[in-house]
Amino acid sequence: MCVLTKIDYEICFFQLLDLIQPFETHKIGVVYVGMGQAHVETAILQNKYGSSRYRDFLQGLGNLIKLREVDPQKTFIGGLSRDGNDGEFATIWQDDVMQVIKGFIKIVLYCHFRIY
Repeated sequence: MCVLTKIDYEICFFQLLDLIQPFETHKIGVVYVGMGQAHVETAILQNKYGSSRYRDFLQGLGNLIKLREVDPQKTFIGGLSRDGNDGEFATIWQDDVMQVIKGFIKIVLYCHFRIY
């Protein structure tokens, strides 16, 4: 049995407190599925472009960010890789109590977005 002193307990408490996100976090994936592709996974994954409606939908989800430029100590990225394995971009939306990050495959690179 290990007995913690009051000082050890307080240090441990504050170290754990630093690990708690200040808001609720969620991670969502977004993939474009074209007409007639609903049951053909290979066709979905081979898409190089999304439709204009898909682009408009993505723009409404939040602000586009470059994963390489995000500081994971300040912004929750939901385990997305910053080295390009999970794509170059993601969208992020946040209010006072919640943050949502959306990753999507590379087809988004062909859509025009305003990057924040």
